[in-house]
Amino acid sequence: MARLPLGIHAWRWLGILVTPLTPLLLRERAARGKEDSARMGERLGVASAARPDGRLVWIHGASVGESLAALPLIEKLLAEDIRVLVTSGTVTSANMMQARLPAGAIHQYVPLDTPRAIARFLDHWRPAAGLFVESDLWPNLLLEAQRRGVKLALINARISERSAAGWRRAPHTARTLLGVFNKILAQDEDFAARFRALGAHEVTVAGSLKADAPPLSCDENALAATRAMMRGLFGTRNYAEMDEPRARAVYDRYFRRVRELVPDETGRRLEYKLGSGWEPLCAFLGRPVPDVPFPRVNENEEFTRGNEREYRVTVRKAWAAIKPWALTAVSVGVVVVAVKYYRP
Repeated sequence: MARLPLGIHAWRWLGILVTPLTPLLLRERAARGKEDSARMGERLGVASAARPDGRLVWIHGASVGESLAALPLIEKLLAEDIRVLVTSGTVTSANMMQARLPAGAIHQYVPLDTPRAIARFLDHWRPAAGLFVESDLWPNLLLEAQRRGVKLALINARISERSAAGWRRAPHTARTLLGVFNKILAQDEDFAARFRALGAHEVTVAGSLKADAPPLSCDENALAATRAMMRGLFGTRNYAEMDEPRARAVYDRYFRRVRELVPDETGRRLEYKLGSGWEPLCAFLGRPVPDVPFPRVNENEEFTRGNEREYRVTVRKAWAAIKPWALTAVSVGVVVVAVKYYRP
């Protein structure tokens, strides 16, 4: 294996150093509803299910959207008598997968990106191949899977121009992480070009899993009631006749109501999905698309601000948890250095 970038080395050592604290951090997240307290062992690489006999393909999706997009692929693999393990990282996605996974597929939480948790995970499951949906890339997990001979592919792959610009500031790291994949299947040519520019090889345009997937089953009565409630927020006026001030008023009223009904991260994600343009919103409500600009600001600024606030809170709490350990480690290091090098 080629020499690893300094950033990946630093990430690996950080994973080793925080390993003793991971149970504490997981309990803190579980108290905020961010982890499943009954399944926290899975995050440490301890499997809660037996590995089935035969070939096993591992599919990883970060959250709900990625996991749901993979359902048709999971069904095809099971039809070929291939065992399927599905991993994801959020409580919402785990609950969704438990309800929608076809018989024969197994769901587990993805392990934390620490060497010990990953070793436990791979020792138990021993996948023949790993399919990562979209772009949830964990350095230790990918590199260790590659070292063990797991064939890896990035499917339904996408990368925004903003993300690509960030990766261009660390080109060696980008080439190393993308280089672990034997195949990258991009959603369109723009995404494929960005991956190639970052040093990825074997990039092919294969379309979108989400676009090609059949509609998910749902409670039709609940869906009709939800649509009726949403339409009530907009009134009965024809969308196609709205001017820009009216469009802004409709947008503000609708998403203010969404935030009232679903005030947590789920609400922000719903706003992000339906707030990406008139098309998904009008399709959901069964209304014509208005011929005015969609009134959103900076790719859903509210969603971004919410995630940034949550990130800052998590960092502060994590630092508060590890601060005594960090200060102790520094103190011990100073004493060891003083004893070793001090000559009276």
